[in-house]
Amino acid sequence: MWRCQAKLQNEETTSPTVPSLGQIQAAAPTPGSATDTVRSAPVATPNTIGFSSSATQGPIGIHGSQQPVVHIQASSQTQNTSPARPLSPASVVASPGRANTRQGGHRGAQRVLKPTTADMMMQRRYSRKGQADWKMQYDGVVTPGDRDYAEVCPPGWTRLIQAEGASYYYHSQERVFTDADMSTDKTRKAVESSAKNLFTRAKTDGIQLSEDIELVIELEERAVYYYFVDRQHRILFWLHEFEHKKLLGHVRGVKNKSHIKYHLETQYWTHCEMFPHGRPISLDDLKSLKGILVHANAEAITSDTSLAPFDVEELGRMLDLVDKMQEGAMEGQPDMVWVIARLMRMFSHAKFVNFCGQLGARLNADQSVYADQHENRAPRLFDVVDIFLFGSASAHFRALNGIWVDHTVNFPRWKGFINKLLAEWNSFTIYSTVMLAVDVSFLAIPALQDTSKDTSQEQAAVIAIYGSIVSIVGSLMISVLLVGQIRGQEGESAKGAVVFMKRMTQSMLGLEALAIMQSVPYALLIWGMLFFVLALGFVIFGSPHGTTTIAVVSPGWVLITFLCLWPLWGSRRYRAMVYEWWGKIAEKLPLIRPKQIPSVV
Repeated sequence: MWRCQAKLQNEETTSPTVPSLGQIQAAAPTPGSATDTVRSAPVATPNTIGFSSSATQGPIGIHGSQQPVVHIQASSQTQNTSPARPLSPASVVASPGRANTRQGGHRGAQRVLKPTTADMMMQRRYSRKGQADWKMQYDGVVTPGDRDYAEVCPPGWTRLIQAEGASYYYHSQERVFTDADMSTDKTRKAVESSAKNLFTRAKTDGIQLSEDIELVIELEERAVYYYFVDRQHRILFWLHEFEHKKLLGHVRGVKNKSHIKYHLETQYWTHCEMFPHGRPISLDDLKSLKGILVHANAEAITSDTSLAPFDVEELGRMLDLVDKMQEGAMEGQPDMVWVIARLMRMFSHAKFVNFCGQLGARLNADQSVYADQHENRAPRLFDVVDIFLFGSASAHFRALNGIWVDHTVNFPRWKGFINKLLAEWNSFTIYSTVMLAVDVSFLAIPALQDTSKDTSQEQAAVIAIYGSIVSIVGSLMISVLLVGQIRGQEGESAKGAVVFMKRMTQSMLGLEALAIMQSVPYALLIWGMLFFVLALGFVIFGSPHGTTTIAVVSPGWVLITFLCLWPLWGSRRYRAMVYEWWGKIAEKLPLIRPKQIPSVV
């Protein structure tokens, strides 16, 4: 029994008979001690305590049962194991076999105990490479009457299948989970030895491990990753110090334990999602999940800046699923427990990212939780470029700031943003195609085909048409390229959206560069239209009947120009920019200083 309480005595005594535990061995004397009797917690020897290599050995101690007081006799004549000492994260014997003996025997392979989280463990599970051999063809014969196709498991272990198909092993007596392949004796001994070392350290450090505590172990070549789970408090804990930056990931500004607890709850539900067997969902948890879904659904319907990580349609389907799964989840059916755990994980993570319960918590999807917002202010160079892009860059910049908040993405808003971009750029391809046909047709008009009367106005008109064609073709090509680049992003996960945004904003200008890139198709389309209008002006006002043409066309020309500039002037950003520049010019030229510079409302 790994978690048995050992009481060491100086006098020789005989260990009481403990069924199914075997002979308990004590550690050798600490180096430098005068006697062979030690008063520290013993180190359990493989194959003698807890996990047994014998199929006939009895069950291992159950959590919560009354632990016997074991009297251990340490004798240098019969014992030859490593001295008992506290385990450290830097050097832990976690592999099978004995460590160095006092006679300097062969030292077994060393693995370092390292704390990890449930989501890191999940990443390892999903990134694990396949093990099947493509060239192998099963050539066995089905034995007549054979109806047993169960895998042979080591004593005490049970092989379970997660809802998505991943297999893992579970020791029900000691509540140990592992993704390691326990079919090999070497791996089994390594897992068992690691678990024993962890339980020994917990006892040495005075950490009580009740029946609600679970242990997860992941074997690597040089390390053993682990974490403990407290089912009652729904958090993870470790026996070694764990840096917050590894635990909290990319979220900055976390300082309160009440905030960290949301992340630990997220890790707990991730653990339940990975290992769903044997954990029925309580009625309170189901009611809590229903309340979360109802609130998120109502918020998504009534608010344009909802924090709900799903849209209204998805939330409605989730609510229907929870209603249908209530009975099965309360009975502990693994597939239904997996669904509940995944939903709880997602909503718990949303609370953590949005600083739920903290001062200045995010209440709207476009709201930042940080006081310093200088990184979201566009530089002066961006304002200058925005003029030549007809204000489209600033519009895209504001839209990007609404979805890329504190380097996080609200997925429903992300899908709406991507769909809007796709619709916009697809429409630009249609406009560009029409304008390209108009430009080519304009070159065929008689005024430009008659080379005998080639004037400077006609040459300027041809050059302007060439400029229009180049701009329109550029708009068409960039629109197609951008559509191809983001097509499918609306169906990506929130994590995929974050990866995409990080990749697209890693430049000198960052978010501003992405806004400029997205506004180029619109700007080039407008420039193509302006060049066409310029060419049309050269042809009209450069005709032989110039006076009559000017008198007839000029009023309409001025009116159309005014109507085109009106929406541009209505932009609040443009007015603010003009007033700001006018104020700076007026300060340097006192003679034209206005009495009062109007403010933009």
